[in-house]
Amino acid sequence: MNTPLRIGIVGMGRVGRYLASQFKKAKLEVHCFSQKEESGFISLNAYSHYINTLDVVLLCVPDTAVFEVSSRLEASTNLIAHVSGTTSIQALDLKHNQRGIFYPLMSLTQGSAVNVETIPFCLEANTENALAILRKLANTLGVRTHVINSEQRKKLHLAAVLSQNFSNLLFQKAYEVMTEAQLPFDLLKPLLLQAVERLGNDAPLKFQTGPAIRKDQNTIDSHLASLKDSNTQEIYKLITRSIQENEKEL
Repeated sequence: MNTPLRIGIVGMGRVGRYLASQFKKAKLEVHCFSQKEESGFISLNAYSHYINTLDVVLLCVPDTAVFEVSSRLEASTNLIAHVSGTTSIQALDLKHNQRGIFYPLMSLTQGSAVNVETIPFCLEANTENALAILRKLANTLGVRTHVINSEQRKKLHLAAVLSQNFSNLLFQKAYEVMTEAQLPFDLLKPLLLQAVERLGNDAPLKFQTGPAIRKDQNTIDSHLASLKDSNTQEIYKLITRSIQENEKEL
């Protein structure tokens, strides 16, 4: 396994394009396949012509398409892996003897400039040989890896949604408040960075501050009165109540 891996990427969405660019930077041979007719990419219908020139094929397709796409690909000695955070390894067609998961735990938006070395990659494989190939693939990028089974990965994805996707909505709500007050949103950045920096192995609840934990009802009522959007008011009330109900765990 000392020779460079030859990579096939199926699906040219955000994750597919990002990984393709990173593998190319690492000087790996990369073939990009698209289910649509797109300039610069190989049609998936031509996959059979490349099957013997690939070591790893990454399915960067929607979760619901993993089985359908993997079943379209001809069986070979290639390792077939998907990159989903929620889809089980069982979604890959069993005709492929080597199956795996190569999941990057990062939000990769269009034109993302994320340093690949900061991304944890979660690996799963059906054989030790398949896992060794995934590790080699990760090593070419210089990234950290964690071997995590499908059930653990589902929980990890849930935690990521709660902590990153949901908090981003709260950032937007705060942005709207700051914009209304004609204040720069950047003013909040040091506070937000501090909140992230102090996270470690301790429960985040230990760092809870604010009017909810202090039971400062006057401030809570004032905040609610300042919010014009009823949905935002309900979010504020729900989170306030949740903080106060969890106080006994402090």
